[in-house]
Amino acid sequence: MLKLKKVDDFILASGTSDSAQKRDCGNKPVVKIEKITVNSAENYDSELICTVHAVPDAMVNWKKNDVNIKPDDRITIRKDGHSYILKISKTQKSDFGEYTCSAVNRVGKSEKNVQLTGTPSPARYFKGYEDREKKVPVLSWTIESNSPITEHVLQYRKVGDEKWNVVKPEVSNPEGNIYTIKQELPNLGQGQYEAKVRSRNTYGWSQWSETKNFNGVVAQRTHNMHHDMHHSHPSTTYDLNHSGPETKSLDNENAKENIRQDASSLNSGQARSILSSLLFLCLAFLATHQQ
Repeated sequence: MLKLKKVDDFILASGTSDSAQKRDCGNKPVVKIEKITVNSAENYDSELICTVHAVPDAMVNWKKNDVNIKPDDRITIRKDGHSYILKISKTQKSDFGEYTCSAVNRVGKSEKNVQLTGTPSPARYFKGYEDREKKVPVLSWTIESNSPITEHVLQYRKVGDEKWNVVKPEVSNPEGNIYTIKQELPNLGQGQYEAKVRSRNTYGWSQWSETKNFNGVVAQRTHNMHHDMHHSHPSTTYDLNHSGPETKSLDNENAKENIRQDASSLNSGQARSILSSLLFLCLAFLATHQQ
């Protein structure tokens, strides 16, 4: 009996050690969210998506208020590769709130939260460009809203200042549910500036967008460059949120483009003159080598 007990103890210990080794070989689930904030509206269909990678495979659940969501006639949960999709048909106001994608395997547990809301999604910085005629920089964002947007607010200031300047960009017609916010910012002095925006629909205000830095003197410097080259062009797109060497690089690219455009705009008389000069040089070169 004693030997059996020792054998049993050995088997138990080996089993524990083997289990620990298996845990060491696995990976805790990695959860990623496609959109942290998902905009919807009443009677619209809503989809929340998370991707999960884990070894061994994880058990994945969607939760709201820390309670597992059970599929019904309006709610479905399906798996597509590594994606887990929670679909809510004919969204109701009571469906708005915070949802959690939870994944667990024997190695550990991971969770990420998603906000389903009727308010607009936080704006995404789109691009910056300069209006060559007005000599002013223009900033642009896109924002998603299934409910009509009624108001935009843009705040900007020089980096280091406490007070924000406030402007209200015009609300333009959307393409589908995507709105574009575009605003000129004239009379900016030298230095770095920062800007952020938010929008309001019938459900309320969106969160502020990420603060975006941009150079307040790009327009002035680019204008001087064109003046020196005695050449002007319509609006050209470039990134306004860089400064220093990167901005100089952008100016260099603009200068190269302008030189190419200047070359292409030569009149026929200038072209004939250049060709004549080249022909003369070639003949002189051949005559020298024949001697």
